[in-house]
Amino acid sequence: MRSLQRPWLSFIFLLFTGSAQRAFGESVYPGPNWEYGSNGLVPGTVRELDAFVRTLDTAGLMVVKNGRVIYEYGDVQRLSYLASARKSVLSMLYGPYVASGSIRLEATLKELGMSDIGGLLPIEERAKVIDLITARSGVYHPAGYDGDMLSIAPKRGSKKPGDYWLYSNWDFNAAGAAFEQMTGKNIYDSLRDDLAIPIGMQDFDRRRQQKSGDLTQSQYPAYPLVLSTRDMARLGLLMLRQGKWRERQIIPAEWVRLSTSVRTPVTEMQPPDARAGPFGYGYMWWVWDGPFATGPFKDAYTAQGAHGQYITILPALDMVVAHKTLSTGDVSEKDYLRFLDLLTGQHPASPAELSMWESLPQVYNSYVGQYRLLRNFTLGVQVMVNLFETHRAGTAAVMAVGLLILFIVILLVPVFRKRGLVLASLIVMLGLSFCLATLAISRLVVPTPSAFGVRRDGNRLQIVISSPPKDDPAEFNLHPTSVTTFLIGTTGVPLNFFHDAQDKVTRLTARLDGKHDFSFEKLSDQPPEPFAPEKERVAIKLDPHIYDAYVGRYTFASDRSLPGNSTVTIKRDEDALIVEITGQYPQEFFPESETNFFNTTEDGRLAFLKNARGEATGLILFENGRRHVGEKLEDH
Repeated sequence: MRSLQRPWLSFIFLLFTGSAQRAFGESVYPGPNWEYGSNGLVPGTVRELDAFVRTLDTAGLMVVKNGRVIYEYGDVQRLSYLASARKSVLSMLYGPYVASGSIRLEATLKELGMSDIGGLLPIEERAKVIDLITARSGVYHPAGYDGDMLSIAPKRGSKKPGDYWLYSNWDFNAAGAAFEQMTGKNIYDSLRDDLAIPIGMQDFDRRRQQKSGDLTQSQYPAYPLVLSTRDMARLGLLMLRQGKWRERQIIPAEWVRLSTSVRTPVTEMQPPDARAGPFGYGYMWWVWDGPFATGPFKDAYTAQGAHGQYITILPALDMVVAHKTLSTGDVSEKDYLRFLDLLTGQHPASPAELSMWESLPQVYNSYVGQYRLLRNFTLGVQVMVNLFETHRAGTAAVMAVGLLILFIVILLVPVFRKRGLVLASLIVMLGLSFCLATLAISRLVVPTPSAFGVRRDGNRLQIVISSPPKDDPAEFNLHPTSVTTFLIGTTGVPLNFFHDAQDKVTRLTARLDGKHDFSFEKLSDQPPEPFAPEKERVAIKLDPHIYDAYVGRYTFASDRSLPGNSTVTIKRDEDALIVEITGQYPQEFFPESETNFFNTTEDGRLAFLKNARGEATGLILFENGRRHVGEKLEDH
């Protein structure tokens, strides 16, 4: 009976505690620091939340109810990248300027003089600002920033503005440009002046905010945001309070209502399989819609960014949830929604789920060790099948030639009476040749990766994948789906551990090609060497002469993977360096040591090289997981 009654008990209890405070007119806001209150959760819910969150890559989590923190996990002060949750923050910035008339939602791109590389089609120029912020512009020009659905976009010019929803970074980046053009304010300055200062953000750093994008694709860069979890929760509370912070109406209440109402119902979402989910779309907010918009999720909406960045507002419960991961982590939408179901009591954990979550840390040690690809007959068959599926025409041609040769040999056998014996012998020889070739392929043609190392990191398992000699080892977190089955990082590759009769782990399988399970035998219980922990990067100040010594041009002539033209120009900007790569939006890098610098979103790093006299001779640029080595050309 517990599992049948608890959803209603939890929801009614949470609903009552929120309604009671509102009925008495109490609206609690944080001062310089957040207040912490009793959690208001049904007994047992905290146990479920603790057990489940420990299986995720959650870096920071804060649940606020009635203006007070009732649940917290991880480092809620750390600054990190918000990914696409930035778009919902831009929607908040729009509100006051739409109300004042500075922003005209009905203005067309043509009226604003907005175009892009190669120009826009006449039908695209008719798109309005309102179409940009609802992702219904019909403009399918390439964007200069990844992370959207333009790969499935209809043909350019085939959709009228306002008729068709598609999640496109071109729309969102152009919406940022339109904001700056009509208000005369930089987005980040507006965020500081219109939101961060008025609501008392604790960790906001204006210098950590900077634009990014490939300007060879689009003239409109993205506007990444770097915020802390607790400041994300302040933004959520401002929206929950209908744009009001204490006595000041920061965002018009009508704008909050309009921007978080469904403009694209879930039945019109793209691609079609998204219609099975809970979300429609508003003005750059994801809005619960259809049969999902009931109970605790009535009138609910959320900001959402890649790999698990969320600012979720649940008005029915007077609740805000802020959730973050770091660059190496990933929390899927499915897992985040499962967390919300546990939190609200919609679908409490089954005894089997809770047992699995709580028992995982106890079995992790048995999985730790080194694993090597099993090179056997089965592997050879898998490789040959893959070769056939990948190169069907070539494989078919080789087989046809082989059969033709066999036929000719049979015809040329001089002793016709022994033709059957010769044929049988050839068939046997071909069979043996096939077996030998298969075993040889399993030894010589090595699928990557060829080795795994599994390590425990607190309440998580991590896998180190080695594919020598081409690539450096890569590290991923493992996401459990059962006690023995995991998914590898953001790849979704399933991995299974196997035990012998003595319950000892002997091997694992990984579906590396999406079709076949490759087996890896366990060699030892020795964990792989740990990578350097992902620490928060803190900017320091250097002697001005050090910055000046790094200024100049660096060439990467032999590195074709570097965007632009293989030349990087470095300039000084007070206590930072500006890195300019042709075709890319200039990036600001901050020093964390005398030779090492990092950018605002922490996905780019510089390491300067010096000679014996201490002069800068080159640099190493780490960008998007790649390592580029450059030589200094000249000083400026």
